[in-house]
Amino acid sequence: MRTINELTEEVRRGAYAESVRIDDLSFDGAMNAIGRLNGLDRTLVCIVVSDGNILVGGGCDGYVVTMDFLDKVVNIVNPGSDVDDFTEVTVGGQAVDYPSTYVVPLQAVDLALREFLLGDESNVPCEVIKK
Repeated sequence: MRTINELTEEVRRGAYAESVRIDDLSFDGAMNAIGRLNGLDRTLVCIVVSDGNILVGGGCDGYVVTMDFLDKVVNIVNPGSDVDDFTEVTVGGQAVDYPSTYVVPLQAVDLALREFLLGDESNVPCEVIKK
């Protein structure tokens, strides 16, 4: 189980962004913030944990999840997608064409946070890059 030390959501106002701290440093607090992502003015949630960072971007139509820990980087993947397809997802206010394998539904985000925050054995599909 990992401890959330800080939880922020980025709120864009035109070309400017404000990082808003969230007081509820729990799994539910993180999922509530992620649930507010809309792909427009809210496109990034940052979760600082005891041994790294979890970044969730996007909203509504798809999410990109990258976790940077002391010993590895973990990307949640969608194994059912075509490796040659790309999907536009806005993360941190920037629209990017991501390989569709990295664009996942909200259910996969939930499973990933349950596994990597709470220690549940959900076995969410992921790519692990050792450091």
